[in-house]
Amino acid sequence: MSSLIKCFKALFYILMILSFLLNIKPVKLFEVDNATVSPGKFSHLLGKDFPKGDSVILDYPKSIILTKAKGELLFNVTLTNLNQSDMLHNPSKPSYTISQINKSIAIYIPPEFEIGNSVTSIWTSFTNDYNPQSISLSKTQFNDPIAPGWWKLSIGKLTIVSNNPSVKERKFLANATQYIRIFNVTSPSIAGRYFFKIFITVYTSSGYEVFSIGAENFPTLVVSAGLNPAYISGVVRYGGKTKPSLYGASLDSTQHFDGTILLPNGYGGKVYAKGVSEDGRIIEAQAYFNATAKGRYVLYGLEAGTYNITIQAAGYSIATIEGVSVKAGQSLENIDIYVKESLEISGIVYSKHRGEEAVWDYTFNYTHPFIPKKKFIRIEVTDLNENVLMETPLILVDRLHLQTKPRDELEPSSSIYKFSLRYESGWDGHIPQDYANYTAGLSSGDYYVKAHVSGYAQIYYPVIHATNETLMVKVELDLQKTSYFEFTIHFMDGFIHKPMPSPTQVGGFLYVEVLDSIGRVAGFNISYVPVGVNSFTIQVRGFDLWNRFVSEESKRMAWIYARDKGLLPGNYRVNILFINGSADIIALNALLLASPELREIFPIQTPALTTAFPQQILELASRETSIYIQLDYIIGSIGYFCNSPSSASIKLLKAGGLDLTFYSIDWEKPPIIKPWQHPGAPIKIEIYNSKGNLVSSIYGVQPPPPYTSVRVSTEGFMQWGNGPIFPIQAIGLKPDLYKLKVYTTGYLEDYYTFYYELPVNYSVIIDSVYNLIIGASIETTLIFKTEGIFDPIDNQLSYAWPINNLDATPARIELFNENGEFKAAKLIYIPKGLNQFTFSISGFNSYYGNPRILWTNFYDTVDAIMQKDYGIKEGAYFMRVSIPGYYQSNLLKINVNSNTGLIISVVQSIERMAYINGEVLWINWCNNALPLSWASLTAYSTDGFKEVYTVTIDGKYGLWVTAGKYDFGVYHPGLGSKYFETGLTISWGSINHINFIYD
Repeated sequence: MSSLIKCFKALFYILMILSFLLNIKPVKLFEVDNATVSPGKFSHLLGKDFPKGDSVILDYPKSIILTKAKGELLFNVTLTNLNQSDMLHNPSKPSYTISQINKSIAIYIPPEFEIGNSVTSIWTSFTNDYNPQSISLSKTQFNDPIAPGWWKLSIGKLTIVSNNPSVKERKFLANATQYIRIFNVTSPSIAGRYFFKIFITVYTSSGYEVFSIGAENFPTLVVSAGLNPAYISGVVRYGGKTKPSLYGASLDSTQHFDGTILLPNGYGGKVYAKGVSEDGRIIEAQAYFNATAKGRYVLYGLEAGTYNITIQAAGYSIATIEGVSVKAGQSLENIDIYVKESLEISGIVYSKHRGEEAVWDYTFNYTHPFIPKKKFIRIEVTDLNENVLMETPLILVDRLHLQTKPRDELEPSSSIYKFSLRYESGWDGHIPQDYANYTAGLSSGDYYVKAHVSGYAQIYYPVIHATNETLMVKVELDLQKTSYFEFTIHFMDGFIHKPMPSPTQVGGFLYVEVLDSIGRVAGFNISYVPVGVNSFTIQVRGFDLWNRFVSEESKRMAWIYARDKGLLPGNYRVNILFINGSADIIALNALLLASPELREIFPIQTPALTTAFPQQILELASRETSIYIQLDYIIGSIGYFCNSPSSASIKLLKAGGLDLTFYSIDWEKPPIIKPWQHPGAPIKIEIYNSKGNLVSSIYGVQPPPPYTSVRVSTEGFMQWGNGPIFPIQAIGLKPDLYKLKVYTTGYLEDYYTFYYELPVNYSVIIDSVYNLIIGASIETTLIFKTEGIFDPIDNQLSYAWPINNLDATPARIELFNENGEFKAAKLIYIPKGLNQFTFSISGFNSYYGNPRILWTNFYDTVDAIMQKDYGIKEGAYFMRVSIPGYYQSNLLKINVNSNTGLIISVVQSIERMAYINGEVLWINWCNNALPLSWASLTAYSTDGFKEVYTVTIDGKYGLWVTAGKYDFGVYHPGLGSKYFETGLTISWGSINHINFIYD
């Protein structure tokens, strides 16, 4: 009976559970954007078995690369038509997949990896267009909210569709894998498990939003000091004195019974090992942990040897364990490390005026000068050499748009600010999570404490003396209000001494800078001046960085190189510019360069700016093109700390300008005006002064029929014929003689009309007419063959593996003159199944890149340098055709002669190459065959001096060769070289598989 009752109870519980389950709403499962990396297949994703990493510990030796080795990284990227933005804002919808969505992808690569030749080392099936908006590689700023100081590889302008993909239109099939290959990579010198952060930008009708694919989905790669690596693991534990009841607790975000959280969410720590291997080499390794890892760490990739292990964590002092030894392939676990609280510095900052407390008050925004905004305060702790060790942070206030702001704001009605710093040291992107945060604390030592506020100066810097037992130091700081400049600017037109100013004709940004006695920028302000203003008053109180710059990138860059402050007593030189566009770049360049002469160089060459901003943006930042010009050399004086203005009234005179009209003509004599050949193509007009220096560029657009002329004015407009008028950026020109150079696709300058100089004077607009001559067009037919026989091109076949998921084969056409100079180029896309394909080339058309580099006879890359658009003139040329998997035996020679017409037709045959793939394995110390990554495999032709090399990735390789007989050589830095005398005979278009084993 008892058994029967138990059965009924069990049945009852089962029915209850089923009833509960039947009432649960189904979980929504979605295909999500994802990416993996090779090598790294066996290192798994970052979230695998987190935080212990059991699977990684077992498998990672199959996927390692060695420290300081050279190789390649392959990212396999699968984007979906899932609308993450819609998921976030409308969580109850039944479906979030749409037929078409615009996205971009950013891959953050740890800075320990070195990438040679910048973007030239990047190939992707997403695009062969190296426009920086399509593909770019840069280093992030050191205060980046995601990955400070890391490489950022961006692939943009992608449209993900559910059907009808078109690589030509940048449309890619959802859930189909595309590839990004990075060549010329040098691995880190420090061993460890590295991960790559992946973020997706989703574009919507209202803007864009940025999403992580999830830290648990970040791909990883173990870098090892040897092929038979060991690892050390353990737990970072609390060992401080202030919470004795928590001694030995793991350092994490657990809230303990007394409310204590040892490591608040978001913060992290680092474990670092340095030692000597058994063969005498210096070995380093590192591992990071976050606040949810229960203090667990694993140091991967150690060579047999003896190590000292150092731990740092946000809010804790450095701790070290010495003399930890491991053997090859050994697992050394339970190496726990205890840490103590680091130094906390707290205190009060006082706002002072004439020795008395005074409220902080407001600052005012640049776009609306009379709208008040709160000031920010920045507090820094530096060593005695003034290196910043800890500071009040920037915080991520809008993750969807990656917008940051200073954490510490001043209450305008208050005269004090209380602060505390303990965790804010060691900003780092290596913490295993989406966003960067702090990873260190401050140990004992001697330090300065500094406070920075716009319009204030700190006269005295207290020195902190902290011993090993010191856990908290309190300080008080006085900031003195400083005096400031107040300028009233009068906009004059025609004559500087007119009694009354004239209204501005265009809106723009007024930029005022004051320079100290050695030419450094001591203060500046930027304020918007609308159309119709006769006079404008602007103040310069020093630096107010976050409230003066417009873009997020500009704000964070300024935050690195300057500090908010006021103006110290003394004399200052005053410079004023009026720019019809953002003044951010001009202001940043002034902050970065100490020399006034260097600031005048155009285009801007400052490395920090050229790496952070596109070339087109930098071209808009010329100090020579102020719409109103300062005629006088102005010196202003700032008195003692009085918080009073030093006022001046300054007249600016309107600059001169050009009103230019362009016609399209043919080669006939006399010429005939013709319709423009490439409607919509940009017209770039470069303006050079009498010294031959470029001062600025303005832009027009080739008009469509029926318009035969295009008018471009420096006053800020473009007009097609007598038809529509379009706004463009306005510029001003100083009195001088100017000449033009004009670049637009398919056209050449007419020498006779471009010969003359244009005299410009204050407030005068000079009219001029120019002719552009239609250049030649080369119509080329490509014929595809295999072993000399017509054979349709088909990128779905295995020889074209990296581009199998495209609807067409991307190709690159390049034209060189007889001197080898690069004269024209074009990107084409060849649909599968064609025996032949015809295209025409007329010059450069918004083309980015110098002559291509070809990797492994397949992957063509360029350097993303923008070519100037122009047409093809008379002469002899050679055409190079680069099609993945095809071989052009000889460059095609083409003669262009005006007597034979503007259109030249030519034919070129190309041959499908052979494809060789396979694996390279090695036998480890346990006599297991494992895939070998970053082995260099070279195919040597035995019937001619031709060789091709590639690098293995997770043991696999692929290379493309011409027909012939081949031997092979393999080199790996941990195993040396080995030659395989195979005598393998390869025919055109064949697919061959061969494996190699190090034994």
